[in-house]
Amino acid sequence: MWWIFARQTVTISKDQQILSAIKLRVRRGFRHITVTDAELRHVGIISAQDAINSVHSAMSVSNNRANAGAILLKALSKPVSQIMNKDIVSGEASQSLVDSITMMTDKSLSALPLADGNKRVQGRVTLRDLVSMMAQEAGRLGCKCRMR
Repeated sequence: MWWIFARQTVTISKDQQILSAIKLRVRRGFRHITVTDAELRHVGIISAQDAINSVHSAMSVSNNRANAGAILLKALSKPVSQIMNKDIVSGEASQSLVDSITMMTDKSLSALPLADGNKRVQGRVTLRDLVSMMAQEAGRLGCKCRMR
C-alpha cells in the first residue's frame, strides 16, 4: 500500500484544542484526523461531525444568546480528548489493501489509521483513497454502471 505512505501522515495531539483540529481539518481537506498521545500512538479519531456535535451541544445548553460568542469560544477551547471517538480501530501498517478494505467494511469505517507494532500511526486508508484508486483503475476493469 505504498500510495498511502507517499503522503504525509497528519495527526493531532489529544491535548490540542478542538479549534486547532477544525483548522487543520479544513486546511488539509480532511474529514477525519487521527488523535495521538505524546508517543504518537493512536488513541482516538475526531471527525467533522464530532466537532459540529460539540459546538451544537454547547450552544443548545445555554439560552443566553447574548453570550453566544463566549460560549462558542469556550467549547472550541476544550481539548480534542473530550470529543474524540475513543473506540479505537486501526489496522497494521503492513497489512494488505484487501485486509484494510475488509476492516473498513466490517466496521463501517470511512477512515482506517494504520499503525506499527507499537501502535504508532504510520498512515491511513480513507474512503476517498479507495474511490480515487478505483477511478484510476475503472477503465482497465471495464466496469459500467447501468440501470436495470
